Amino acid sequence: MGDRRTMSLDAMATKGESKLNAKVGSMQTSYGASASRAQTNYDALPFGPTRKSNYRSAWSFAPSNYSAKVTAGIGAKWRRNWTAKMSE
Repeated sequence: MGDRRTMSLDAMATKGESKLNAKVGSMQTSYGASASRAQTNYDALPFGPTRKSNYRSAWSFAPSNYSAKVTAGIGAKWRRNWTAKMSE
């Protein structure tokens, strides 16, 4: 327990980046599997037909785009952003 209190910011960032990188595959799968549920829930909102159509159209692009973003250095990006925010 004492190690957690004395862990450096860099060590915490390394640990977080490692955990994120280990979850990339399941994140992509979960995101893709959520498409149907997300669209159904959005359709239940009181938005007009144009907003709902735009939302459904976005899903035809989003999953492949998300997959590319998750695999293209997301761990390093997370580390930079997290370290900067925690250093404030």
